[in-house]
Amino acid sequence: MNDLLEYSQKELAEVAKNDEDVEARKTAVAKLTDQALLADVAKNGKYENAGVRIAAVEKLTDPAVPADMAKNDENSHVRMAAVEKLIDQAMLADVAKNSEDLKIRIAVMAKLTDETVLADITKNDEDSDVCMAAAERLAILRGRK
Repeated sequence: MNDLLEYSQKELAEVAKNDEDVEARKTAVAKLTDQALLADVAKNGKYENAGVRIAAVEKLTDPAVPADMAKNDENSHVRMAAVEKLIDQAMLADVAKNSEDLKIRIAVMAKLTDETVLADITKNDEDSDVCMAAAERLAILRGRK
């Protein structure tokens, strides 16, 4: 794994996505700094172990990539890691309203601070658990809890 020091960013991305050895993949992600390549690893890592993809998500600086992954990634652990990266209220609102994963939508409520968005979700969302989570968050923000 020490020989990864000599690798280019592109080569590290290939190791991170395709190497059979999970430790080599993790080491490669740790050494990656190129944001486009990190996004590629986060989205396209081939192995079932989501840990390497999550490590790549955690290093991303462009919020658009985790926002998309929070809604659309096939792995629930990767989706949750993507939610943890989000701070932009518009992106969080988009995930809250458009993700098909109810756990993700409920998790997003804890990060939302936009009372208008939370009130809209409370009144209009089709899922009662999502409505309840939005109502509870709204109550906390308004100092009622």
